[in-house]
Order: sequence, then C-alpha cells, then structure tokens
Amino acid sequence: MLLQPYSRAERLSAEDIRAMVKELGAMKAVLDRAERGDLADLYGALRLEVSYNHKTRVADVSIEPNPRVVSAARPSSCCRRS
Repeated sequence: MLLQPYSRAERLSAEDIRAMVKELGAMKAVLDRAERGDLADLYGALRLEVSYNHKTRVADVSIEPNPRVVSAARPSSCCRRS
C-alpha cells in the first residue's frame, strides 16, 4: 500500500496505520542512501523547517509541501477521475 491522502472526515483503521508505518520504513531506507544534494532538493520542495532548542534538546519540525510535491508522490491510479 502506498501512502494515500485522507480527508479529515475519514478515520484511519489500525490496519491503515500499520501499512503507513511500514511504507515509511521503506522510505527511510531510501532517504538513508540518498545524496546530500538530492536531500536538499527534497527538503526545499517540502519547505522543511527545523527549529532546535539546545536547552531543552527538543526539535520542532514542520513541512508545508506545495501541491506539486504531494501529487507527484501519489500513484497515478489514485488521481484518475471517472
């Protein structure tokens, strides 16, 4: 199962969550092998921001992907309309 967008009205089942976590694990393996320049491009496209508080040792991480990045990550079959 590839990651699919969910509307706020939909509730995720335990099976949905397990599948998403499994897919994220595969994504982590790919990102671990990625070149720095490729990661920089990805982080830029996601508008990734990390704010680190060294006193509390807590990082606040946020992303604001533009629609082009989100739609490129979806399988083409999910975007077809009848």
